[in-house]
Amino acid sequence: MAAQKGPGNPKRVPLAAWQVRRAIEREFGGLISMTDPAALRDSNGQMFRTRAAAALVVRGLLGCDNATAGQSVTDGFQDEGIDAVATDGNSRLWLIQSKWSDFGDQSLSVTDINTLLVGLRKVQRREFDQLNERLQAKEKEIVRVLDNPHRTITLVLVVMGVQKLSVAAMRRLDEQLADYNRINRDRPIIGYRVFLLNDLRDILRDALQEQPISLTVKMKSWHRMSGHLEAYQGEVAVGSVAAWQEQHGNRLFEKNLRKPLGSTEVNLGMVNTLLQEPENFGALNNGITMLCESLVPNLFDPSDPESSVGLVVQGASIVNGAQTVSAVSEAVRRDALKTRVAHVSVKVIAVGNAPASFGVQITQASNKQNQVELRDFVALDSRQADIEDDFRLSLPQRYVVKRGEVPPQGAEGCTVDEAAKALACVHSEPDIVIRATADSDLLWEQGSLGAYSILFQRHPRSAFEIWNLVQIQRAIGVALSDSGERRRDRAASVADRGDLLIAYIVMKTLPLSGVASPDFDIEPQLAAVPAITSLALDWLVGHIDAEYGPNSSITNTFAIPQRLTRLVEMVTASVKDVDGPPQLPENYRRTRTRRPNATPTLVDASRIKDGTTIIYQPGTSGEQNALQTWLDDDPRRSQASWLNDRAKPLLWAIDGRQYSPTGLTYHLWDLAQWAEGRPQAAQGPARWLVPGEGTLADLAAEILDRQEDVD
Repeated sequence: MAAQKGPGNPKRVPLAAWQVRRAIEREFGGLISMTDPAALRDSNGQMFRTRAAAALVVRGLLGCDNATAGQSVTDGFQDEGIDAVATDGNSRLWLIQSKWSDFGDQSLSVTDINTLLVGLRKVQRREFDQLNERLQAKEKEIVRVLDNPHRTITLVLVVMGVQKLSVAAMRRLDEQLADYNRINRDRPIIGYRVFLLNDLRDILRDALQEQPISLTVKMKSWHRMSGHLEAYQGEVAVGSVAAWQEQHGNRLFEKNLRKPLGSTEVNLGMVNTLLQEPENFGALNNGITMLCESLVPNLFDPSDPESSVGLVVQGASIVNGAQTVSAVSEAVRRDALKTRVAHVSVKVIAVGNAPASFGVQITQASNKQNQVELRDFVALDSRQADIEDDFRLSLPQRYVVKRGEVPPQGAEGCTVDEAAKALACVHSEPDIVIRATADSDLLWEQGSLGAYSILFQRHPRSAFEIWNLVQIQRAIGVALSDSGERRRDRAASVADRGDLLIAYIVMKTLPLSGVASPDFDIEPQLAAVPAITSLALDWLVGHIDAEYGPNSSITNTFAIPQRLTRLVEMVTASVKDVDGPPQLPENYRRTRTRRPNATPTLVDASRIKDGTTIIYQPGTSGEQNALQTWLDDDPRRSQASWLNDRAKPLLWAIDGRQYSPTGLTYHLWDLAQWAEGRPQAAQGPARWLVPGEGTLADLAAEILDRQEDVD
């Protein structure tokens, strides 16, 4: 729930009401006429939102664009309760009455119904001279419907509330429409439809959904699988599989646990197999599982039972085999001629008539045989889909759940990984942060005591809450990185190992009341973060030395939950109650020396997993101005996959070739034709980012800091 801002106003705005308000303001701003006298006096925007809600319903009824829907609005003086008009141009007419409330508690009275019935009567009698100019402008299209003997008229009641109409209002409406339809009992021509708050949100959510994928799966050596579902399995040419991804992209994997992970060692192995021994690929691969809403089998030669079959599939989604599809597409792109003899096993299962949970069961079962991380299974949780919708409707921003999907950058949004860590850092007790400090995979444990269940499943999480906390968490990370760079030895190691612990302490120190509200003022919190973070780091180092000795093992300390629990208590108290930082030894301050290169440091430490997405970020404003337009023309230009190669660890998404970070940076500059103001040298590792973690240079520095501590 979101608190409505304003002193002395205790009413609370339902999340759905806020989502609808933000969405219609964003989508219909400037598209609805507000030039009439009443609208010009609309100081708080209530009249605009009333009209925009009517336009939204018109868009949902007609499937038109926002501009067309905005032109349907007729609200104003002498509208006789008709706030918008829509027709199909022939036989259907909708007369819309809209009632808005910022708090989602609107209802319709008998008076409102009576007013609309008067408007209906004047329209049927074609008394347009008694209606306002906006309704008069629609006379021709309305009359066209009225002249059709097969016409239908629907009164549409748009009510920004959650309750159905009152009994009295419903009775009045039913009685009057029964009188209208009495002479046409066999085919009533006038009806009504009610759109409540959740119906308005559903229109907005439906618009975010892309059209279901339809394709034809041509199989040879096929058979119909036994069971109560329509299901087939057979061999499909890899060229056909590559064509699926070329046409539909990552939408093919919407119901999968994850998106393609890029050029991992396993995926590169599949590519090499296809290019070197394509005839054996089918025997060496586990295959692909596709779910769909429905399918129709068509034999290419009905007289031959051995003939290939073409499955006409509606609502297709690949739930297992995303990495296979990605590898197949890459191999076909490199050499379509050589790979044309290769086939892959494909299983297609129609689940349209099965319970919704059955598709989830198939997805889980299909992926158990592969190396799937515990974190991947959260993609099947409907709560994450709700949060994703909330981000798009309320903010609007991206919320990325699946591994393999390009993470949002900066203000574009955040990932579920960032959300989980931020929520852990504001949990009432430090136990989740302490467990995650030892192993971050524990954030995804489910069950009654599992961290994921505690953080996401016990009560709803709004986009406002998550986004505010993630911004604070990111600011803590930046401040901690800055503080860590100024420290060495044990202090630098604590900054690296204790990031979640310090974030928990900082969050406990900040006033976060109302953080889930859309009106939460985050700027004072962000401004306070650097000083509190630096203070928390110094006190954490100081208490470790004081409690366990200046020669105690930092690694062991962060592996013992009891110690971490004690440290959190002491550091939190010190940050809140003690004036100033502790006195730390002088040798904890950093002195600059020449350090080893970033790439071999990262590879030697196995810091980054093969296939991790790496994002290019310009290092200067001049660089951004010179490259950004070129980069935006194809987002893949900014993307590479990590390979643990000491010389050339970046596999560029555009050409599939390996580069060093600096080499790929220069290559981008050359292709973008950046000449004026281009520097003579570039620090490549500082320009390539592991989303949510830092640049390659940052990650290498963390490793070297730990090594120096050990030395």
